[in-house]
This record gives sequence, structure tokens and C-alpha cells, in this order.
Amino acid sequence: MEKLYIHFLLFSAFHGILLTFVLLFKKRSSKNMLLVLLLFTFSLYLIELFLVNVGFIKRVPSLMLITYPTIFAIGPLILLYSKKLLELKISNHKKIIIISIPIIIYLSFIPYYLLDGETKINWSWYSSNTNYLSHIKFFLQKTFFIVYTFIFLFFTLIEGRNILLDSKKTDKKIPPKNYKWFKIFVLSFIILLIIELNVILFFEKTNALIFTLFLALFIHFFIYSIIINPEFFFDLKTNLIKYRNSPITPSDASKISTNFIQYLEVNKPYLNDSFDLKTAATHLNIPKHYLSQAISQNLKSSFSKIIKEYRIKESINLLIADHLKERKIIDIAFDSGFKDISNFYRTFKELKGMTPSSFRDKNI
Repeated sequence: MEKLYIHFLLFSAFHGILLTFVLLFKKRSSKNMLLVLLLFTFSLYLIELFLVNVGFIKRVPSLMLITYPTIFAIGPLILLYSKKLLELKISNHKKIIIISIPIIIYLSFIPYYLLDGETKINWSWYSSNTNYLSHIKFFLQKTFFIVYTFIFLFFTLIEGRNILLDSKKTDKKIPPKNYKWFKIFVLSFIILLIIELNVILFFEKTNALIFTLFLALFIHFFIYSIIINPEFFFDLKTNLIKYRNSPITPSDASKISTNFIQYLEVNKPYLNDSFDLKTAATHLNIPKHYLSQAISQNLKSSFSKIIKEYRIKESINLLIADHLKERKIIDIAFDSGFKDISNFYRTFKELKGMTPSSFRDKNI
């Protein structure tokens, strides 16, 4: 059984590395790059555990714990990847902060990596004779890893809940496949952490068996998901497939999208909070699915996303024009076409990385 476990680790790590190269060279989207980093993290950790189990690390002790800190990137990468799945933007400074946390943890292991091989073999993770490495012992606690990762998963779930509530209030709809994959992705890790925590609390075991088996199985689940649904991961030309039987030609779609943008720029219909796809299509005298197709193919966007961007642009103009700060934020939200203040704040922060109040304080 132990041999089977060891070979399964190597088999899974090999497939994880192979899958990262497939994703990396097939379609270099930001979403795929985050998935590549996540799979690569899984694979590195499995490789080290394989080397530990076959006794290679004892023969080459300089490699001890060389990849262990990479698992602290799992939480941040899940958060960032989930934001991409839900089509949420994240400001650059927040992204830097999130990414820097696992990097700092990795750098804190440098004192350990500088130790010679013999010292590493005799070094006990929980002994008291290496006080200068006490911070590493803290990171090695499985409970710390569980709490650390769970914090990121908690904020990820909050993001998903907010975007789901937002989609019920507005015409913005999350692609069903995106939200389904998001739930599978996040809830799987939450269940794993709960199981790990129960093993530690009630069985007083801290081995990595459950965690490693989960990572190995998840790699194969990725592969299975890609095989049955390649267009979701590789962003294949789904629009061309979807609209291949459409009666409108590419030139017609280009003309429709141009007329649509001109209509928005001149008439500003988005200032009416009841403005929707059907209203726009009626004004342009075309079926609404023609307009939806033109926006998707030519503008590489969706009707709701474009309207949201125009409304935020209008709100920014109103905020800047109100240099004396005499108007209330809620009035500016309504005058920009939003139905409620909470949706306005959420959308503004999503697109600009700050609240309307912060923007006004910073720019006026």
C-alpha cells in the first residue's frame, strides 16, 4: 500500500507539471496563469513528499523543506483565481499585498536553507536548541497553515456571495459554468481543511496523507474537467461556434456594435436605471440577440459590463465636477443610472479599486 501511495504521488506530480505546460502554452490568459501557478505549487509539494518517502532527502539533506513554503501560496492563488472566475477586478496594490504574503514566508526560511546538510538531518522541528529558527517552527505547525489558508477561503466565499447577490439585483449574470466551477473549487478546499483540522484535534495526527492525496486527486480532476470541457479552460472560439448559424455577417455585427457605442455616447440611455438590452435593441431596430452577438464578437464584452463601465465613467465626471463636495454620493449614484447605493459602491470599487468617497477625497 505504501509503494502504491508513493508511486501515485509521482504519477500525480508528473501529470500536474504536464498540465501546467499545456495551460501555459495553449492559452496565456491571466486566469490560466493563476491556474498554472496553483497546479505548479501542488506538483512541487508532491514531488518533495515523493523524495521524502523514497529516502532521497536523507541522502541529499540540502533539499529538505525546499518546496514546503510554496503551499502557503495556495490560499492567495485561490482568492485571485476565483476573482477571475467571477469576472471581478482587483486593484494592483491589493494584488501585490496578497502575493507578497507567501513570498515573505518563503524568504523567512532562508536561515534554514543556509544550514549544512548534517545540521539539517539532526535538526528537530520542535526542539528547543535552535531558537533562531523558532519562526520556521511556527510555520511548520499544521494548524497555522489551516487557519492561514482558511482566511483566504473565507474572503473568497464572501466575494462569491456578493457577486451572486449583485447578479440578482442587476442585469449582470455570472456565467453558470464559472459559478459552478467556483463552488466546486472553493468548497473542496474548505472541506479538506475541516477534515484536516478534525484529524489534528481529535486524533492528534499531523501527517500529510489526507492533504497530499487531495492535491493528487485534484490534479486528476483538473485533467478530467479539461477533457470534457476544454472551451472553458482554453477560451476556445466559443462565440464562433455559438453564432455559426446566425444570419448576420461579421460586417453586420461590426456595424451594429459601432451604432450601439454611438447610441451610448450621444444619447446616454444608461442614465436611466431601467435601460436594458431589449430597450437598446428596440432603439437600434434589431433583435436583441443580434445586439448581444455583436457586443460579444466585436467588443469582446457583454451588455451589462459595458453599461456598468459607462455608468461609473459618468459618476466619476459628476464627482470631479462637484469640486466643493456639495452633492451626496447617493445622488450621484442615482444620476449615473444606478438603482441602489450598495450596487454603486460595489461596482465602483470593482472597477476603480476604491470607494467613491475615497476617489473624491483623493482627486478633488
